[in-house]
Amino acid sequence: MTVKAWLDGRPTVAGMTTLKSTLAACAAILLLAGCGAPASKPQADPQQSAAPTAPSSAAQSPAPASVLPLPTSDAPQGLLQAVQATAFADHDQLVFAFGGTKASVRRIEFVSEVREDPSDRPVSLAGNSFLVVVFDGTLDTAGREPDPGKARKYTGPTRITPGLPVLKEVAAAGDFEFVLSFGVGMGRPACVTAKTQTGPARLVLDLWHDRAHQPADAACSGTVKVQR
Repeated sequence: MTVKAWLDGRPTVAGMTTLKSTLAACAAILLLAGCGAPASKPQADPQQSAAPTAPSSAAQSPAPASVLPLPTSDAPQGLLQAVQATAFADHDQLVFAFGGTKASVRRIEFVSEVREDPSDRPVSLAGNSFLVVVFDGTLDTAGREPDPGKARKYTGPTRITPGLPVLKEVAAAGDFEFVLSFGVGMGRPACVTAKTQTGPARLVLDLWHDRAHQPADAACSGTVKVQR
């Protein structure tokens, strides 16, 4: 926004007709210099006139997982509600939110390749290091709900590509007999910590950028222990 630096401060001289001709030269000088003229309007300082710039949202630190705007609802236990990725200074964070009172995690494991359950077909994922995350859960409760009218479905994406420093892609890798699997693609090998939280029920995965900042209990291979 361009700020007008100069306000209308042109001086005026009233009652010129009453001045004697001998003062004409002086009056001209007064007009040019503003001497003895009514005070002009104060000139605006361009720096003060400029409207304050709102801080960029990109510069603000992302909210921690405990206050992420994840959905809270009366969704059935185990029904996936949201998948979210957030970038922090020293790690990327992946959150799976569920209906019910807790996220029931079967296993989190480093794998050479993510394969779909139950077909065993490979799941294409960006990255060169991979995790498989398995829950007691589902994308659709129709198979467990006797009343079809009460069945609920997850309506969000089943594949996201956040493109963060470590976290590159996340995709559903199976939904069979109330076992829900996701594959996680990482751009480079990274160590991982995992914990479950409530309000809403969720699993929080932290993918650490380097070993200098990761907690001592971070897993860098094999099975990832879940703090409950």
